[in-house]
Amino acid sequence: MLTQIEEYSMQGSIIETIFLPKNVNNFAANCVTSRTLKAITCNPSNPTFSVMDGILYNKEKTMLVKYPANHGTSFEIPETVTKIGYCAFINSGIETILFPSNLKLIEGWAFSYTDLKTLKIPDSVTGIYDGCFYSCKCLTDITLGTRMTFIPFRCFGLTKLTKIIIPDNITLIGDYAFSDCPNLKEVVLPSTITNLGGSCFPTNVNISFPSDAKLSLDDQQILYDLDKIVLIMCLKKSSSYIIPETVSTIRASAFKDMTDLTKIEFRSGTTLKTIESNAFFGCIKLSSIEIPNSVTSFGEKSFYHCVQIKSVFFGSKLTKISTRCFEGCTSLDTVSFSQCNSPCTIDSYAFSGCTSLRTLTLSENISSIDMYCFSNCASLERVNIPSTLKYIGIYAFSNSIITQVTFSSPSQMVNLSKYSFSQCIHLRDIVGIPETIENIESNCFESTQITSFDVPISTTSIGNYAFRGCSEMTVFRIPSRCLLQTIGNYIFDGCVSLSKIECPDSDFFVIDNGALFNKNRSNLICFPPASSITFFCFSQNVRSVSSSAFYGCKSLVGIMIPDDSITTIGHSAFAYCTSLKYINIPLCVKSIDQNVFTGCNSLHCGVVVQNTSISFRYSLVTNSGLSLTSMKDCGLITCKHVNYQTPVSNSYLYVFILM
Repeated sequence: MLTQIEEYSMQGSIIETIFLPKNVNNFAANCVTSRTLKAITCNPSNPTFSVMDGILYNKEKTMLVKYPANHGTSFEIPETVTKIGYCAFINSGIETILFPSNLKLIEGWAFSYTDLKTLKIPDSVTGIYDGCFYSCKCLTDITLGTRMTFIPFRCFGLTKLTKIIIPDNITLIGDYAFSDCPNLKEVVLPSTITNLGGSCFPTNVNISFPSDAKLSLDDQQILYDLDKIVLIMCLKKSSSYIIPETVSTIRASAFKDMTDLTKIEFRSGTTLKTIESNAFFGCIKLSSIEIPNSVTSFGEKSFYHCVQIKSVFFGSKLTKISTRCFEGCTSLDTVSFSQCNSPCTIDSYAFSGCTSLRTLTLSENISSIDMYCFSNCASLERVNIPSTLKYIGIYAFSNSIITQVTFSSPSQMVNLSKYSFSQCIHLRDIVGIPETIENIESNCFESTQITSFDVPISTTSIGNYAFRGCSEMTVFRIPSRCLLQTIGNYIFDGCVSLSKIECPDSDFFVIDNGALFNKNRSNLICFPPASSITFFCFSQNVRSVSSSAFYGCKSLVGIMIPDDSITTIGHSAFAYCTSLKYINIPLCVKSIDQNVFTGCNSLHCGVVVQNTSISFRYSLVTNSGLSLTSMKDCGLITCKHVNYQTPVSNSYLYVFILM
């Protein structure tokens, strides 16, 4: 039974009509935004919605829910309507609209992307919401109602307005309210304005306001609040600016895309605390800026792609660097948090793609480094992790040229996240890895050059592929009394030099014949890929072989499975054992998973499969990757192929020398 139609559920469709059944009680106006929709119909018994002339309203017709995009270019809204719903006219071809005298609210994005040319909002309207008339690219003239008190976020962005006179009743203009209006040259503000959002007007617009307004404009054409505490925006492009000591906040996008800006200077005694999002976004020539010691936070992308900045030294009061703050600052060579005395977080992608970053100094007050934070820093060679750091996010240092990571103690860290050091192809030394680490997640050290690894004593689990591609690792140690209980699949995939796993005293694991087993030896977990052992014989009490247990063990030539032993072989258990020539599969084996023999190219013939059922053998070939010819009868000394239909001999004598 259909009860709701959700956002974008018919996106991209070319339907002309929509019918609402009786039980639909929720209809998202932006479920379809194409200009093919001409009309909406509705079951008369629907208790929530009603339709008049193909337009959807609530049952009482006090709210206009959806105007079909291809319904017409002009429309007079019925007098019963007091509210226009979210996205009600979005992307419609409407050019002229007449509002009812009792209209109170226009919800977010209601007329966005329409063809409106002029707009007169009645005095009855008390509120309009974000993006109401955004991207009305034909809109040249607007009249605002006298009961409105604010103009919200992106309300008239991307319109053709040339001049706007803000009425006396408006006290607040939100971020980006008139942004990206290339024809807007003149703005007249009333004395009642108390707050202007970041980038509320385009750069180079002529702004005027009465002498009693709570705004000020200096000779640099920088607009502030009355006391110059908030720097709102810059109205004139220049190569340098001096920021007064009174400024505590630089608003969002205040200097965004100032492509001629090379220098920002802060007056001595500055009280600057906050640099909001996009404040210096894309200032591609900005090379000289000294961050004041008083700054506590940086907004998202505040210095994004400032490709000439060479160094950043943060002050003692810093608490937060937001997402993508310095991303793509390709000349940034030095980043120092050494003066940071307050708990500080560094959000995702904050320094990602800073390809020249060589010197990174993290203070003892850094508490978290989020995902991708220092990823793709192609010049970063050494990282010292402070003892206060509790969290390193996924991919945090991936794809850098780090050679050494040093952890300070005592550490508060309990997890190493997925991919956090993956693809650090020069990383050889991990110094002082904290004993507090409980989880090493998937792919954490993938494709690094570490030569050995000692599992921290508190670690309980290691995720899939954790050491995949660590081609230089020769030994893996599980120390005495280590709490490790869970080891993921493929953790040693591509560890072509790993010849030894050590586990001297564990409550959960034991080493036997070079392989790692669970404590009672009923499950073989993994075998070192570079072990020199060529023949391996399972003991009688082994019941299962874990997934990828012998993955890539290129020295193995023969494997013997005793009768009444193994019942289950996990996926890819013997995959890419390229030298493997002999293996038997006794009747006790009931389940063989996918790709168990994938890449075992030396298994030409002589594989003894005691189970003669067609379904079992068919699964071995199609599911487990065993070649059809490998099950042909074969002599032990002299290989002699016979017809596949010949019954498989079970009389082979396997002699295994355990080495």
